[in-house]
Amino acid sequence: MTMVVIDYLAKWGHLLAGITWIGLLYYFNFVQTEYFKEADADARTDAFVKLAPRALWWFRWGAMLTLLTGLMMLLYRHPGWTVDITIGSVMAILMFLNVWLIIWPNQKILIASNEQVKGGGEVLPEAAAAAPKAALASRTNTLFSIPMLYFMGSSAHLPNGSIGGNMTALIIILIIIAAVELNAIFGKPGPIATIKGVITSGFVLWAVLLGLLLIFPAGSPAPAAAPETTVEPAPVVEAAPAMPAEEPPPMMEEAAPTEEAAPAEAPAAMDSTAPEEEAAAEAESAAMDEAAPPPEAAPVVDPDPMG
Repeated sequence: MTMVVIDYLAKWGHLLAGITWIGLLYYFNFVQTEYFKEADADARTDAFVKLAPRALWWFRWGAMLTLLTGLMMLLYRHPGWTVDITIGSVMAILMFLNVWLIIWPNQKILIASNEQVKGGGEVLPEAAAAAPKAALASRTNTLFSIPMLYFMGSSAHLPNGSIGGNMTALIIILIIIAAVELNAIFGKPGPIATIKGVITSGFVLWAVLLGLLLIFPAGSPAPAAAPETTVEPAPVVEAAPAMPAEEPPPMMEEAAPTEEAAPAEAPAAMDSTAPEEEAAAEAESAAMDEAAPPPEAAPVVDPDPMG
């Protein structure tokens, strides 16, 4: 099984577990909490004993599986970490810690208290402090979920640069996230106590974090170094020996035409002299033939000198 297949399976599991976790988070904050405010005491107690444990099981283990598959993806993709995935991952890890270290421990106290009441006993004393702690951590997770889901998606589809190129914005953003988390542990609900307030606050937090990334944009990445090339020296070419300067070719005499050119039409003024010139040329040729001595006969050679 290749790493690409493992990465895809982790992404698939991450989506399934994340939908389960965040879906139940919204159910607790937008549905169950509002129902408990209006339900009768007996109905609320029965829901805490029979309904809440089932929902919280899927809730906390959905968070666990989301974290594990997310870490697998980060380990495989670590060379391509962006500032977006860093912000989203930090908020998701804080949300996971809120589930396992704040929400679930305090919910266990509330479930045990309601079981005792249903059995005819008294409310546990620690239940009074456990309820607001669990509620505040759950509201904080709802607040975080809006920008967290945005930055998880933008890391692949609309990234805002690398970690090193946007360090100023990242530091400010982490300080803001830490302040919100500290309020979840030691503070009060404030505006996130209501459904409208927590949704509005979630989008405000998203706008602030994204605005910081836009105010402090990522620096331009350094250009990749050009591959080192070795320049080989040009081969030494031996100079050819100096050739003696050739004498310019002698002026070639005008070659006689090999074929008798078609007589050009001479002007009318020269037509009368042509026969006289031809006659003179013929007389000169005849005189030269008479003056030349006859060729000597070749000596007869006996083919067999020993005869």
